[in-house]
Amino acid sequence: MKQGNKDKLQEVLDQFSDEGWEAKEQESPFWKPEERGDHIKGTVKEETESKHGTAFAIETEEGEERLVGAYTALEDQLRECVDEQEEVVIIYAGEVKGKNGTYKNFEVMEQPEETPSAS
Repeated sequence: MKQGNKDKLQEVLDQFSDEGWEAKEQESPFWKPEERGDHIKGTVKEETESKHGTAFAIETEEGEERLVGAYTALEDQLRECVDEQEEVVIIYAGEVKGKNGTYKNFEVMEQPEETPSAS
């Protein structure tokens, strides 16, 4: 971007800010696994609609909110986690050929529920 264009952009942003306009928050970035073993760890906060369809908001250990697309292999598992606000690890397991084409496959791991010890 040319320096002049950047200055013009900032000038317009400043103008509208001065008039009381606020920048709209952008959507959380989508988690986009590319290689087998790519993973995300965090707490499943909510099911939401994005411009790409249904997604799940995951709050990572670093406090970032990332969106995970509602892939067929994930949707039911993550929907169960929303109510519980469960911490999960989602691991991309690669593409799998099914009868209707190729789809992305995932493994979802969760901490086992703590059971009271018998005394």
